[in-house]
Amino acid sequence: MSVIQLFFAYISDLVSPYAWSIIRAVWPSTGSSGIFSVAAQETSASGVFFKPDGTKMYVLGTSGGDVNEYNLATPWDVTTASFVQSQFQGLPSESTPTGIFFKPDGLTMYLIGQSNDFVAQYTLTTAWDISTFSFTTRFSINAQEGSSESVFFSTDGTKMYVIGTGGDDVNEYTLSTPWSVTTASYTQVFSVVAQEAVPKALFFKPDGTKMYVSGNSEKIHEYTLTAPWNLSSASFTRSTISLGEFRSSITVGCIFIKPDGTELYVANGLADDVTTFTMLTPWDVSSLVIKRPTYSASTQPQFTTAHDLFFHPDGTKVFILGQSLSFVVCYDLLEPWRIQTIRYVNEFNVGTQESSPTGLFFRPDGLKMYVIGTNSDRVQEYNLSTAWNVTTAVFSQNFSVGARDSTPDGLFFTPDGLTMYVVGNRVYQFVLTTAWNISTASYVREYNTSLQDTSHHAIYFKPDGSRMYTVGTSNAAVYEYLLTTPWNVGTASYVQNFSVTAQQTNPRGISFKPDGTTMYIVGAGVNSVHEYVIQ
Repeated sequence: MSVIQLFFAYISDLVSPYAWSIIRAVWPSTGSSGIFSVAAQETSASGVFFKPDGTKMYVLGTSGGDVNEYNLATPWDVTTASFVQSQFQGLPSESTPTGIFFKPDGLTMYLIGQSNDFVAQYTLTTAWDISTFSFTTRFSINAQEGSSESVFFSTDGTKMYVIGTGGDDVNEYTLSTPWSVTTASYTQVFSVVAQEAVPKALFFKPDGTKMYVSGNSEKIHEYTLTAPWNLSSASFTRSTISLGEFRSSITVGCIFIKPDGTELYVANGLADDVTTFTMLTPWDVSSLVIKRPTYSASTQPQFTTAHDLFFHPDGTKVFILGQSLSFVVCYDLLEPWRIQTIRYVNEFNVGTQESSPTGLFFRPDGLKMYVIGTNSDRVQEYNLSTAWNVTTAVFSQNFSVGARDSTPDGLFFTPDGLTMYVVGNRVYQFVLTTAWNISTASYVREYNTSLQDTSHHAIYFKPDGSRMYTVGTSNAAVYEYLLTTPWNVGTASYVQNFSVTAQQTNPRGISFKPDGTTMYIVGAGVNSVHEYVIQ
Protein backbone atom coordinates (compact mmCIF):
# COMPACT_ATOMS: atom_id res chain seq x y z
CA MET A 1 0.00 0.00 0.00
CA SER A 2 1.37 3.42 -0.98
CA VAL A 3 1.80 6.35 1.38
CA ILE A 4 -1.14 8.10 -0.30
CA GLN A 5 -3.33 5.01 0.08
CA LEU A 6 -2.36 4.76 3.73
CA PHE A 7 -3.27 8.42 4.22
CA PHE A 8 -6.73 8.05 2.69
CA ALA A 9 -7.36 4.79 4.55
CA TYR A 10 -6.51 6.61 7.75
CA ILE A 11 -8.81 9.55 6.96
CA SER A 12 -11.63 7.21 5.92
CA ASP A 13 -11.36 5.25 9.14
CA LEU A 14 -11.27 8.40 11.20
CA VAL A 15 -14.42 9.99 9.80
CA SER A 16 -16.32 6.73 9.38
CA PRO A 17 -19.69 6.48 11.21
CA TYR A 18 -18.40 3.17 12.60
CA ALA A 19 -17.90 3.17 16.36
CA TRP A 20 -14.60 3.26 18.25
CA SER A 21 -13.90 6.92 17.58
CA ILE A 22 -13.78 8.43 21.08
CA ILE A 23 -14.24 11.96 19.78
CA ARG A 24 -17.85 10.90 19.21
CA ALA A 25 -18.29 9.66 22.78
CA VAL A 26 -21.20 11.25 24.64
CA TRP A 27 -21.74 11.52 28.36
CA PRO A 28 -25.43 10.59 28.69
CA SER A 29 -27.87 12.84 30.48
CA THR A 30 -28.05 11.94 34.12
CA GLY A 31 -31.52 10.49 33.82
CA SER A 32 -33.58 9.66 36.86
CA SER A 33 -32.13 8.21 40.02
CA GLY A 34 -35.66 7.18 40.98
CA ILE A 35 -35.56 8.64 44.50
CA PHE A 36 -37.83 11.47 45.66
CA SER A 37 -37.73 12.94 49.15
CA VAL A 38 -41.01 13.62 50.93
CA ALA A 39 -39.32 14.78 54.13
CA ALA A 40 -40.78 18.28 53.80
CA GLN A 41 -44.27 16.78 54.14
CA GLU A 42 -43.73 13.45 55.95
CA THR A 43 -40.88 12.19 58.16
CA SER A 44 -42.19 8.62 58.46
CA ALA A 45 -43.51 7.51 55.06
CA SER A 46 -45.68 4.40 55.38
CA GLY A 47 -47.85 4.31 52.25
CA VAL A 48 -47.67 5.20 48.57
CA PHE A 49 -50.21 5.06 45.74
CA PHE A 50 -50.29 6.26 42.13
CA LYS A 51 -53.05 7.38 39.81
CA PRO A 52 -53.43 4.76 37.02
CA ASP A 53 -51.78 7.02 34.44
CA GLY A 54 -48.83 7.78 36.71
CA THR A 55 -49.40 11.54 36.77
CA LYS A 56 -50.26 11.71 40.48
CA MET A 57 -48.66 10.19 43.57
CA TYR A 58 -50.03 10.01 47.10
CA VAL A 59 -47.88 9.47 50.17
CA LEU A 60 -49.15 8.55 53.60
CA GLY A 61 -47.25 8.70 56.88
CA THR A 62 -47.58 7.99 60.56
CA SER A 63 -45.77 11.18 61.57
CA GLY A 64 -48.03 13.73 59.93
CA GLY A 65 -51.09 11.50 59.98
CA ASP A 66 -52.22 12.92 56.66
CA VAL A 67 -52.36 12.23 52.93
CA ASN A 68 -49.93 14.15 50.68
CA GLU A 69 -50.68 14.68 47.00
CA TYR A 70 -48.04 15.22 44.29
CA ASN A 71 -48.16 15.88 40.54
CA LEU A 72 -45.63 14.09 38.31
CA ALA A 73 -44.54 16.08 35.27
CA THR A 74 -43.30 12.84 33.69
CA PRO A 75 -45.64 9.95 34.43
CA TRP A 76 -44.15 7.34 36.80
CA ASP A 77 -40.93 9.32 37.28
CA VAL A 78 -40.96 10.29 40.96
CA THR A 79 -38.06 12.69 40.50
CA THR A 80 -40.42 14.97 38.56
CA ALA A 81 -42.92 15.08 41.44
CA SER A 82 -44.08 18.41 42.87
CA PHE A 83 -46.08 18.80 46.07
CA VAL A 84 -49.72 19.87 45.65
CA GLN A 85 -51.43 19.63 49.01
CA SER A 86 -51.87 17.76 52.28
CA GLN A 87 -55.21 16.84 53.79
CA PHE A 88 -56.66 15.18 56.84
CA GLN A 89 -54.23 16.38 59.48
CA GLY A 90 -55.11 14.27 62.53
CA LEU A 91 -57.35 11.77 60.70
CA PRO A 92 -60.65 11.45 62.57
CA SER A 93 -60.91 7.81 61.57
CA GLU A 94 -57.28 6.71 62.01
CA SER A 95 -54.49 8.56 63.86
CA THR A 96 -51.60 6.36 62.65
CA PRO A 97 -52.40 5.53 59.00
CA THR A 98 -50.14 2.98 57.32
CA GLY A 99 -51.88 1.99 54.06
CA ILE A 100 -53.71 3.81 51.26
CA PHE A 101 -55.71 2.67 48.23
CA PHE A 102 -57.89 4.41 45.62
CA LYS A 103 -60.73 3.10 43.49
CA PRO A 104 -59.65 3.24 39.80
CA ASP A 105 -61.94 6.21 39.07
CA GLY A 106 -60.35 8.27 41.87
CA LEU A 107 -63.69 8.94 43.56
CA THR A 108 -63.17 6.67 46.56
CA MET A 109 -60.18 6.40 48.89
CA TYR A 110 -59.41 3.79 51.54
CA LEU A 111 -57.09 4.10 54.52
CA ILE A 112 -55.91 1.55 57.04
CA GLY A 113 -53.84 1.94 60.18
CA GLN A 114 -52.66 0.52 63.48
CA SER A 115 -54.72 2.56 65.97
CA ASN A 116 -58.20 1.16 65.40
CA ASP A 117 -57.68 -1.73 62.96
CA PHE A 118 -60.37 -0.84 60.49
CA VAL A 119 -60.57 0.03 56.80
CA ALA A 120 -61.84 3.59 56.47
CA GLN A 121 -63.68 4.62 53.28
CA TYR A 122 -63.83 8.18 51.95
CA THR A 123 -65.66 9.84 49.05
CA LEU A 124 -64.04 12.42 46.74
CA THR A 125 -66.39 14.79 44.94
CA THR A 126 -63.61 15.61 42.44
CA ALA A 127 -61.65 12.58 41.28
CA TRP A 128 -58.07 12.40 42.60
CA ASP A 129 -58.37 15.76 44.42
CA ILE A 130 -57.84 14.97 48.11
CA SER A 131 -59.11 18.40 49.16
CA THR A 132 -62.61 17.15 48.22
CA PHE A 133 -62.72 13.93 50.24
CA SER A 134 -64.90 13.24 53.25
CA PHE A 135 -65.29 10.27 55.57
CA THR A 136 -68.04 7.84 54.54
CA THR A 137 -67.85 4.64 56.55
CA ARG A 138 -65.51 2.01 57.97
CA PHE A 139 -65.15 -1.74 58.41
CA SER A 140 -63.44 -3.40 61.39
CA ILE A 141 -60.85 -6.09 60.71
CA ASN A 142 -59.80 -6.40 64.35
CA ALA A 143 -61.06 -9.98 64.59
CA GLN A 144 -58.50 -11.02 61.96
CA GLU A 145 -55.67 -8.49 62.37
CA GLY A 146 -54.73 -6.47 65.45
CA SER A 147 -51.91 -4.50 63.83
CA SER A 148 -52.91 -3.75 60.25
CA GLU A 149 -50.47 -2.27 57.72
CA SER A 150 -51.78 -2.36 54.13
CA VAL A 151 -55.03 -2.79 52.23
CA PHE A 152 -55.58 -3.86 48.62
CA PHE A 153 -58.65 -4.45 46.39
CA SER A 154 -59.21 -6.64 43.35
CA THR A 155 -59.66 -4.77 40.06
CA ASP A 156 -63.45 -5.24 40.17
CA GLY A 157 -63.76 -4.23 43.84
CA THR A 158 -65.32 -7.53 44.96
CA LYS A 159 -62.29 -8.66 46.97
CA MET A 160 -60.38 -6.88 49.72
CA TYR A 161 -57.08 -7.96 51.28
CA VAL A 162 -55.46 -6.82 54.51
CA ILE A 163 -51.95 -7.56 55.77
CA GLY A 164 -50.50 -6.84 59.20
CA THR A 165 -47.88 -7.67 61.79
CA GLY A 166 -50.33 -9.12 64.30
CA GLY A 167 -51.00 -12.37 62.48
CA ASP A 168 -48.18 -12.16 59.92
CA ASP A 169 -50.67 -13.09 57.23
CA VAL A 170 -52.89 -11.83 54.41
CA ASN A 171 -56.64 -11.81 55.11
CA GLU A 172 -59.14 -12.07 52.25
CA TYR A 173 -62.64 -10.56 52.29
CA THR A 174 -65.54 -10.70 49.82
CA LEU A 175 -67.61 -7.56 49.14
CA SER A 176 -71.20 -8.24 48.10
CA THR A 177 -71.36 -4.68 46.77
CA PRO A 178 -68.16 -3.81 44.92
CA TRP A 179 -66.04 -1.14 46.60
CA SER A 180 -68.33 -0.85 49.62
CA VAL A 181 -66.39 -1.96 52.72
CA THR A 182 -69.54 -2.24 54.84
CA THR A 183 -70.57 -5.24 52.70
CA ALA A 184 -67.29 -7.09 53.35
CA SER A 185 -67.23 -10.56 54.89
CA TYR A 186 -64.17 -12.50 55.96
CA THR A 187 -63.27 -15.40 53.65
CA GLN A 188 -59.85 -16.90 54.38
CA VAL A 189 -56.26 -16.28 55.42
CA PHE A 190 -52.81 -16.97 53.97
CA SER A 191 -49.73 -17.00 56.19
CA VAL A 192 -46.52 -15.34 55.01
CA VAL A 193 -44.54 -15.83 58.23
CA ALA A 194 -42.19 -18.33 56.55
CA GLN A 195 -40.95 -15.51 54.33
CA GLU A 196 -41.78 -12.35 56.29
CA ALA A 197 -42.02 -12.19 60.09
CA VAL A 198 -43.04 -8.51 60.12
CA PRO A 199 -45.16 -7.98 56.96
CA LYS A 200 -46.09 -4.40 56.10
CA ALA A 201 -46.59 -4.16 52.34
CA LEU A 202 -49.03 -5.89 49.99
CA PHE A 203 -49.63 -5.69 46.24
CA PHE A 204 -51.27 -7.81 43.51
CA LYS A 205 -50.72 -8.07 39.78
CA PRO A 206 -53.80 -6.62 38.01
CA ASP A 207 -54.97 -10.06 36.85
CA GLY A 208 -54.76 -11.48 40.38
CA THR A 209 -52.24 -14.19 39.52
CA LYS A 210 -49.33 -12.68 41.48
CA MET A 211 -49.09 -11.36 45.03
CA TYR A 212 -46.18 -9.39 46.50
CA VAL A 213 -45.35 -8.97 50.19
CA SER A 214 -42.61 -7.09 51.98
CA GLY A 215 -41.69 -5.89 55.46
CA ASN A 216 -38.84 -5.66 57.92
CA SER A 217 -36.78 -8.26 56.05
CA GLU A 218 -36.38 -5.58 53.35
CA LYS A 219 -37.03 -8.27 50.74
CA ILE A 220 -39.83 -8.45 48.17
CA HIS A 221 -41.56 -11.84 48.27
CA GLU A 222 -43.45 -13.08 45.21
CA TYR A 223 -46.35 -15.57 45.31
CA THR A 224 -48.24 -17.25 42.47
CA LEU A 225 -52.03 -17.73 42.56
CA THR A 226 -53.25 -20.49 40.25
CA ALA A 227 -56.81 -19.25 40.80
CA PRO A 228 -56.78 -15.45 40.41
CA TRP A 229 -57.57 -13.52 43.60
CA ASN A 230 -58.06 -16.74 45.59
CA LEU A 231 -55.58 -16.97 48.47
CA SER A 232 -56.17 -20.70 48.89
CA SER A 233 -54.37 -21.18 45.55
CA ALA A 234 -51.34 -19.06 46.53
CA SER A 235 -47.84 -20.51 46.81
CA PHE A 236 -44.47 -18.90 47.44
CA THR A 237 -42.39 -18.35 44.28
CA ARG A 238 -39.24 -16.38 45.08
CA SER A 239 -37.73 -13.51 47.04
CA THR A 240 -35.29 -10.74 46.24
CA ILE A 241 -32.11 -10.17 48.17
CA SER A 242 -32.42 -7.49 50.84
CA LEU A 243 -33.14 -4.09 49.30
CA GLY A 244 -30.43 -2.87 51.63
CA GLU A 245 -27.93 -4.42 49.19
CA PHE A 246 -29.07 -1.78 46.70
CA ARG A 247 -29.45 1.08 49.15
CA SER A 248 -28.36 1.13 52.79
CA SER A 249 -30.86 3.75 53.99
CA ILE A 250 -34.12 1.93 53.32
CA THR A 251 -36.99 0.40 55.25
CA VAL A 252 -40.14 -0.84 53.55
CA GLY A 253 -43.36 0.82 54.60
CA CYS A 254 -45.45 0.06 51.51
CA ILE A 255 -44.95 -0.98 47.88
CA PHE A 256 -46.63 -0.07 44.61
CA ILE A 257 -45.99 -1.63 41.19
CA LYS A 258 -46.47 0.15 37.87
CA PRO A 259 -49.32 -1.47 35.83
CA ASP A 260 -46.88 -2.96 33.30
CA GLY A 261 -44.82 -4.57 36.07
CA THR A 262 -41.57 -2.80 35.19
CA GLU A 263 -41.23 -0.42 38.15
CA LEU A 264 -41.65 -1.02 41.88
CA TYR A 265 -41.95 1.88 44.32
CA VAL A 266 -41.18 1.72 48.03
CA ALA A 267 -42.46 4.11 50.68
CA ASN A 268 -39.15 4.40 52.50
CA GLY A 269 -39.66 5.44 56.11
CA LEU A 270 -35.95 5.44 56.94
CA ALA A 271 -34.91 8.10 54.43
CA ASP A 272 -38.36 9.73 54.16
CA ASP A 273 -38.64 9.19 50.43
CA VAL A 274 -40.16 7.12 47.64
CA THR A 275 -37.50 4.83 46.15
CA THR A 276 -37.90 3.34 42.67
CA PHE A 277 -36.74 -0.13 41.63
CA THR A 278 -36.80 -1.58 38.11
CA MET A 279 -37.88 -5.13 37.24
CA LEU A 280 -35.95 -6.03 34.10
CA THR A 281 -38.43 -8.87 33.56
CA PRO A 282 -41.92 -7.53 34.31
CA TRP A 283 -43.48 -8.90 37.51
CA ASP A 284 -40.42 -11.05 38.27
CA VAL A 285 -38.84 -9.88 41.53
CA SER A 286 -35.68 -11.90 40.84
CA SER A 287 -34.88 -9.30 38.15
CA LEU A 288 -35.26 -6.38 40.57
CA VAL A 289 -32.56 -3.68 40.57
CA ILE A 290 -32.57 -0.18 41.98
CA LYS A 291 -33.26 2.51 39.43
CA ARG A 292 -30.01 4.43 38.87
CA PRO A 293 -28.87 7.20 36.58
CA THR A 294 -27.99 5.65 33.23
CA TYR A 295 -24.40 6.81 33.36
CA SER A 296 -22.79 5.28 36.44
CA ALA A 297 -22.96 2.46 38.95
CA SER A 298 -21.23 2.50 42.30
CA THR A 299 -18.59 -0.14 42.95
CA GLN A 300 -18.96 0.18 46.71
CA PRO A 301 -18.91 -1.31 49.34
CA GLN A 302 -16.16 -3.72 48.29
CA PHE A 303 -13.40 -1.09 47.98
CA THR A 304 -12.77 2.62 47.73
CA THR A 305 -10.07 2.85 45.03
CA ALA A 306 -11.06 1.26 41.72
CA HIS A 307 -8.16 0.81 39.28
CA ASP A 308 -9.36 -1.34 36.39
CA LEU A 309 -12.33 -3.23 34.98
CA PHE A 310 -12.90 -6.20 32.67
CA PHE A 311 -16.14 -7.45 31.10
CA HIS A 312 -17.23 -11.02 30.44
CA PRO A 313 -17.45 -11.39 26.62
CA ASP A 314 -21.26 -11.42 26.67
CA GLY A 315 -21.52 -8.42 29.00
CA THR A 316 -23.28 -10.30 31.80
CA LYS A 317 -20.41 -9.84 34.26
CA VAL A 318 -17.94 -7.11 35.07
CA PHE A 319 -14.84 -7.47 37.23
CA ILE A 320 -13.50 -4.46 39.11
CA LEU A 321 -9.95 -4.32 40.43
CA GLY A 322 -9.56 -2.42 43.68
CA GLN A 323 -6.15 -1.16 44.73
CA SER A 324 -7.00 -0.19 48.30
CA LEU A 325 -7.99 -3.71 49.41
CA SER A 326 -6.25 -5.70 46.63
CA PHE A 327 -9.50 -7.35 45.51
CA VAL A 328 -10.84 -8.52 42.17
CA VAL A 329 -14.59 -8.13 42.64
CA CYS A 330 -17.17 -9.82 40.40
CA TYR A 331 -20.54 -8.26 39.66
CA ASP A 332 -23.44 -9.63 37.62
CA LEU A 333 -25.14 -7.34 35.13
CA LEU A 334 -28.79 -8.35 34.98
CA GLU A 335 -29.04 -6.57 31.64
CA PRO A 336 -25.88 -7.14 29.56
CA TRP A 337 -23.59 -4.12 29.22
CA ARG A 338 -25.90 -1.92 31.32
CA ILE A 339 -23.92 -0.91 34.37
CA GLN A 340 -26.94 0.43 36.23
CA THR A 341 -28.05 -3.21 36.62
CA ILE A 342 -24.87 -4.15 38.50
CA ARG A 343 -25.11 -6.58 41.43
CA TYR A 344 -22.28 -7.81 43.66
CA VAL A 345 -21.43 -11.55 43.42
CA ASN A 346 -18.08 -12.39 45.03
CA GLU A 347 -14.44 -11.39 45.29
CA PHE A 348 -10.84 -12.67 45.34
CA ASN A 349 -7.88 -11.18 47.21
CA VAL A 350 -4.66 -10.87 45.19
CA GLY A 351 -2.79 -9.11 48.00
CA THR A 352 -0.48 -12.06 48.64
CA GLN A 353 1.06 -11.57 45.19
CA GLU A 354 0.42 -7.86 44.62
CA SER A 355 -0.45 -5.38 47.38
CA SER A 356 -1.00 -2.52 44.93
CA PRO A 357 -2.82 -4.04 41.90
CA THR A 358 -3.51 -1.69 38.99
CA GLY A 359 -4.33 -3.78 35.90
CA LEU A 360 -6.63 -6.75 35.19
CA PHE A 361 -7.16 -9.13 32.24
CA PHE A 362 -8.86 -12.52 31.63
CA ARG A 363 -8.29 -15.18 29.00
CA PRO A 364 -11.36 -15.32 26.68
CA ASP A 365 -12.54 -18.61 28.20
CA GLY A 366 -12.36 -17.23 31.75
CA LEU A 367 -9.98 -19.93 32.96
CA LYS A 368 -6.98 -17.63 33.40
CA MET A 369 -6.71 -14.26 35.14
CA TYR A 370 -3.81 -11.79 35.03
CA VAL A 371 -3.07 -8.95 37.45
CA ILE A 372 -0.31 -6.33 37.31
CA GLY A 373 0.70 -3.85 39.98
CA THR A 374 3.16 -1.18 41.04
CA ASN A 375 4.45 -2.91 44.17
CA SER A 376 5.96 -6.06 42.64
CA ASP A 377 6.35 -4.71 39.08
CA ARG A 378 5.20 -8.12 37.87
CA VAL A 379 2.37 -9.69 35.89
CA GLN A 380 0.68 -12.29 38.12
CA GLU A 381 -1.00 -15.31 36.45
CA TYR A 382 -3.86 -17.30 38.05
CA ASN A 383 -5.72 -20.45 37.00
CA LEU A 384 -9.48 -20.63 37.58
CA SER A 385 -10.93 -24.13 37.99
CA THR A 386 -14.40 -22.74 37.22
CA ALA A 387 -14.54 -20.26 34.36
CA TRP A 388 -15.14 -16.65 35.45
CA ASN A 389 -15.49 -17.63 39.12
CA VAL A 390 -12.73 -15.65 40.82
CA THR A 391 -13.17 -17.54 44.08
CA THR A 392 -11.66 -20.59 42.33
CA ALA A 393 -8.50 -18.71 41.29
CA VAL A 394 -5.12 -20.22 42.22
CA PHE A 395 -1.81 -18.40 41.74
CA SER A 396 0.34 -19.98 39.01
CA GLN A 397 3.37 -17.81 38.21
CA ASN A 398 4.57 -14.26 37.56
CA PHE A 399 6.64 -12.31 35.07
CA SER A 400 8.74 -9.25 35.91
CA VAL A 401 8.44 -6.11 33.78
CA GLY A 402 10.57 -4.05 36.16
CA ALA A 403 13.41 -3.82 33.67
CA ARG A 404 11.11 -1.79 31.43
CA ASP A 405 8.95 0.08 33.94
CA SER A 406 9.06 0.30 37.74
CA THR A 407 5.46 1.48 38.00
CA PRO A 408 3.41 -0.60 35.51
CA ASP A 409 -0.31 0.13 35.52
CA GLY A 410 -2.26 -1.43 32.63
CA LEU A 411 -2.35 -4.84 30.97
CA PHE A 412 -3.76 -6.24 27.71
CA PHE A 413 -3.37 -9.41 25.57
CA THR A 414 -4.15 -10.15 21.92
CA PRO A 415 -7.08 -12.58 21.47
CA ASP A 416 -4.68 -15.45 20.68
CA GLY A 417 -2.62 -14.84 23.82
CA LEU A 418 0.64 -14.53 21.90
CA THR A 419 1.22 -10.84 22.54
CA MET A 420 1.08 -8.93 25.83
CA TYR A 421 1.04 -5.16 26.39
CA VAL A 422 1.95 -3.28 29.53
CA VAL A 423 1.41 0.45 29.99
CA GLY A 424 3.30 2.63 32.41
CA ASN A 425 5.60 5.43 31.38
CA ARG A 426 5.25 3.97 27.89
CA VAL A 427 3.39 1.14 26.12
CA TYR A 428 5.57 -1.98 26.12
CA GLN A 429 4.94 -4.92 23.78
CA PHE A 430 5.97 -8.51 24.61
CA VAL A 431 5.62 -11.72 22.60
CA LEU A 432 4.82 -15.12 24.14
CA THR A 433 6.14 -18.27 22.48
CA THR A 434 3.42 -20.26 24.26
CA ALA A 435 -0.01 -18.63 24.25
CA TRP A 436 -1.14 -17.28 27.63
CA ASN A 437 2.00 -18.56 29.39
CA ILE A 438 3.69 -15.42 30.70
CA SER A 439 6.90 -17.28 31.57
CA THR A 440 7.56 -17.41 27.78
CA ALA A 441 7.21 -13.64 27.32
CA SER A 442 10.01 -11.48 25.92
CA TYR A 443 10.22 -7.74 25.19
CA VAL A 444 9.82 -6.61 21.57
CA ARG A 445 9.20 -2.88 21.31
CA GLU A 446 7.60 0.15 22.93
CA TYR A 447 5.74 3.36 22.12
CA ASN A 448 6.20 6.68 23.90
CA THR A 449 2.87 8.12 25.08
CA SER A 450 4.34 10.85 27.30
CA LEU A 451 3.67 13.60 24.74
CA GLN A 452 -0.06 13.16 25.38
CA ASP A 453 -0.02 12.48 29.14
CA THR A 454 2.74 11.94 31.68
CA SER A 455 0.75 9.40 33.70
CA HIS A 456 -0.95 6.62 31.71
CA HIS A 457 -2.78 3.93 33.69
CA ALA A 458 -4.73 1.63 31.36
CA ILE A 459 -4.61 0.23 27.84
CA TYR A 460 -7.23 -1.22 25.50
CA PHE A 461 -7.26 -2.30 21.83
CA LYS A 462 -9.99 -2.46 19.21
CA PRO A 463 -10.71 -6.17 18.47
CA ASP A 464 -8.87 -6.02 15.13
CA GLY A 465 -5.83 -4.35 16.68
CA SER A 466 -6.06 -1.25 14.50
CA ARG A 467 -6.72 1.18 17.34
CA MET A 468 -5.20 1.57 20.78
CA TYR A 469 -6.56 3.52 23.76
CA THR A 470 -4.83 4.64 26.94
CA VAL A 471 -6.16 6.44 30.00
CA GLY A 472 -4.17 9.25 31.60
CA THR A 473 -4.63 11.02 34.92
CA SER A 474 -2.59 14.16 34.23
CA ASN A 475 -5.37 15.46 31.99
CA ALA A 476 -8.11 12.98 33.03
CA ALA A 477 -8.60 11.85 29.44
CA VAL A 478 -8.77 8.87 27.09
CA TYR A 479 -6.22 8.90 24.26
CA GLU A 480 -6.76 7.23 20.90
CA TYR A 481 -4.00 5.95 18.59
CA LEU A 482 -4.12 4.48 15.08
CA LEU A 483 -1.93 1.44 14.31
CA THR A 484 -1.16 1.08 10.60
CA THR A 485 -0.01 -2.48 11.32
CA PRO A 486 -2.53 -4.10 13.65
CA TRP A 487 -1.20 -4.98 17.11
CA ASN A 488 2.21 -3.42 16.39
CA VAL A 489 2.67 -0.46 18.77
CA GLY A 490 5.70 0.60 16.78
CA THR A 491 3.31 1.77 14.06
CA ALA A 492 1.06 3.76 16.42
CA SER A 493 0.29 7.43 15.85
CA TYR A 494 -1.74 9.72 18.10
CA VAL A 495 -5.19 10.69 16.82
CA GLN A 496 -7.24 12.47 19.47
CA ASN A 497 -8.41 12.50 23.09
CA PHE A 498 -11.64 12.62 25.04
CA SER A 499 -11.85 14.30 28.45
CA VAL A 500 -13.64 12.52 31.29
CA THR A 501 -12.73 15.05 33.94
CA ALA A 502 -16.36 16.13 34.45
CA GLN A 503 -17.18 12.62 35.66
CA GLN A 504 -13.84 11.17 36.82
CA THR A 505 -10.85 13.27 37.89
CA ASN A 506 -8.63 10.24 38.43
CA PRO A 507 -9.44 7.71 35.65
CA ARG A 508 -7.63 4.38 35.93
CA GLY A 509 -9.37 1.72 33.83
CA ILE A 510 -11.05 1.48 30.43
CA SER A 511 -13.15 -1.03 28.50
CA PHE A 512 -15.43 -1.07 25.47
CA LYS A 513 -18.48 -3.00 24.37
CA PRO A 514 -17.31 -5.35 21.55
CA ASP A 515 -19.11 -3.34 18.86
CA GLY A 516 -17.42 -0.14 19.99
CA THR A 517 -20.65 1.71 20.69
CA THR A 518 -20.13 2.04 24.44
CA MET A 519 -17.08 2.99 26.48
CA TYR A 520 -16.61 2.36 30.22
CA ILE A 521 -14.29 4.23 32.57
CA VAL A 522 -13.45 3.46 36.18
CA GLY A 523 -11.20 5.37 38.53
CA ALA A 524 -10.16 6.40 42.01
CA GLY A 525 -11.51 9.94 41.93
CA VAL A 526 -15.17 8.89 41.96
CA ASN A 527 -15.81 5.31 42.99
CA SER A 528 -18.13 4.45 40.10
CA VAL A 529 -18.15 2.85 36.68
CA HIS A 530 -19.00 5.46 34.06
CA GLU A 531 -20.72 4.59 30.81
CA TYR A 532 -20.39 6.62 27.60
CA VAL A 533 -22.26 6.20 24.33
CA ILE A 534 -20.25 6.53 21.11
CA GLN A 535 -22.73 7.91 18.62
